[in-house]
Amino acid sequence: MDVSPQIQTHLPAQQGGTVVNASACDIKKFIKRVGIIVMPSGPIKKKKGSAYITKNNIDWFDARGVEVIPIPYNASPATIRYYFKRINGLYMQGGPGYDISYIKTCKYFLKL
Repeated sequence: MDVSPQIQTHLPAQQGGTVVNASACDIKKFIKRVGIIVMPSGPIKKKKGSAYITKNNIDWFDARGVEVIPIPYNASPATIRYYFKRINGLYMQGGPGYDISYIKTCKYFLKL
């Protein structure tokens, strides 16, 4: 019995442009490199540029052979476009609160 979570991913138009439901163990077939937008560490640490990705998130992708690319939460539009060309999946972390810079970066990615 497969108890792995289901992942919904969109394939590029050249692969049919459809939504595919894949089990977590099949993710490598669709996503080779995922970008994860890092979360700012809090107001005090933010001044020093501190940010994080939870270890569980990295471990989950690593266990499936997917390369994780950290993306700065306060990236400029040019930097976001740079990363966008180099990833084929995007993971946006959840958390107790969101910095406005993080939200802007997420929105910009979604517009691409």
